[in-house]
Amino acid sequence: MKNLVFVAAFGLSLIISGCTTQQNNSASRTLRTTGTWDVNRSVMMAAERSGNYEIALKTGEEELKERPDNDEAKIIVARLLSRTGQAQRATSLIETIKEDPEGLVLIERVRALIAMGMGSLARELIDEQEEIGSIRGKENQFEAHKLLGVAFDLEGEHRKAQKQYATLLAQREDPAVRMNYGRSLIASGSYSQAAEVLMPLVDSSAYPQARILAAGALNKSGDAGLARSLLQGYISDTQIEGLLKK
Repeated sequence: MKNLVFVAAFGLSLIISGCTTQQNNSASRTLRTTGTWDVNRSVMMAAERSGNYEIALKTGEEELKERPDNDEAKIIVARLLSRTGQAQRATSLIETIKEDPEGLVLIERVRALIAMGMGSLARELIDEQEEIGSIRGKENQFEAHKLLGVAFDLEGEHRKAQKQYATLLAQREDPAVRMNYGRSLIASGSYSQAAEVLMPLVDSSAYPQARILAAGALNKSGDAGLARSLLQGYISDTQIEGLLKK
């Protein structure tokens, strides 16, 4: 599969962009904020989890019009901006945040840098484990390590990235980490291991690329039969032949 490594490298932005679902445009057009931050925050988080970034971002922007000094809202909006290809705006917003007791500003600065393809600068900002130690909360530290893995991959240091992903998956299952782990393994030529890592995701509607990548990895590792069976009924026979052609 000639373009497999390219697809793998391109897909490493998954942690930044998240998985998306079809957005409800009519809901977006009729969205109104309630005027209370607690409710607006709940709307933003629910919309983000379901992939409705337009609704989440619109709610956040309306919140900041009402309460321009809401640093918590700024952090969420910055994350959404990076995930929707607006990293420069995210960076500008981050610079206006006055308080950061949990170290979340560091996470969003790193996310914005990665979204702009600046893996080296992102790594320097994290300074590997040292700065992550200053981030409070297990969830926030988990997210920082996810981003560090992506930063390593962007710089071509796949083994270091894979160490991050493996450590995170040993703590708990995370589909985004698993997806990036598999892609990283493909990029480094570890096809058999990549297929093993990706197989739990092949039936996930949130990660439709997983089946294609797993099949490509199987094919590259010499198991064309299993690769073909994984794709049959999923794409056409013509597409299968093109995909598995070396």
